[in-house]
Amino acid sequence: MATLRSKENVLLAARTTWFRAIITFIFLYLSSAGLILLILWRLPSKDSLQDPEGSIKQDVILKLPTSFSELRAVRHTLGLYQRQAPVHVAILLVATYLFMQVFMVPGCSFMNVLAGSLYGVPIAVPFIALASTLGSSGSFWLSKLLLKDIVVSLFPARIATFSKAVAAQKAQLLPFLIAVRMAPVLPSWFVNLAAPILQIPFRHFVISTAIGLQPTNIVFVQAGASLGSLHSWRDLYGPRSITLLTLCLLAALLPIFVRRHWLKVKPGLLPSRVSSDKEVLQHTEDIKLLVVESPRKVVMVNGGLRLPVSKSLGRQEVFR
Repeated sequence: MATLRSKENVLLAARTTWFRAIITFIFLYLSSAGLILLILWRLPSKDSLQDPEGSIKQDVILKLPTSFSELRAVRHTLGLYQRQAPVHVAILLVATYLFMQVFMVPGCSFMNVLAGSLYGVPIAVPFIALASTLGSSGSFWLSKLLLKDIVVSLFPARIATFSKAVAAQKAQLLPFLIAVRMAPVLPSWFVNLAAPILQIPFRHFVISTAIGLQPTNIVFVQAGASLGSLHSWRDLYGPRSITLLTLCLLAALLPIFVRRHWLKVKPGLLPSRVSSDKEVLQHTEDIKLLVVESPRKVVMVNGGLRLPVSKSLGRQEVFR
């Protein structure tokens, strides 16, 4: 009876934690969106906008683009605003980019192309590098402080697989994280959310993000110079772009190859520690089992197994 009541208390506490986290997330999301709306409201009026010929030739559109036709329309509108309020437009772009990165809103690739079209490669590349690193860092801390239990419960298999990969590359963690950022294997938003759960050091996260995201960002920024000729994502990946991305990925993988095959550094044998409000670390003679407790299930990271809530490990119950 005591064990059953203890389990019920744990589930109730977990549901309460989820509810508070979701409410806090919604509050932060709406507050950030309200700030962007305030910046938009402070832009010059549409009636004051004129193109170089003295009249507006197309509709004024300001929205998050979902296609290249919408992106060209937004680019035209921002170009008109930029002539009257360049600083205001720059603040709007920074705020929008950070909002999309932190809250995992799709469309950051369009923003990269847009920045390249507005400012050119020399200015847009460092701008996007800084904004993408800051935005990813914001998502990292959002997961660490608020969403980690929710992420573990929603993506148990992905977390377990990524944990095994991180553990196997502990001796060369930074090059591995850079390669993960460059390779189209895991979505960027998932890496941002999973990194604090796997307790990847924040300095490693920032450095790998600042380096690993840039080859793709540069390709998109360069594409902004020819925005009028873009009709699909296939138009972005010419032979030159593919060669650049491939060379950057090989450069990131080279330290891993050298350490493993030339310096004979063995990969780590234990999974990286997973952070959660409820966690149990079990010890045996030859291996450690790390389990993460969620409201509905327990995830055993080592081996990628998922155990039911009532499962016992050894002599000690999961619920304490």
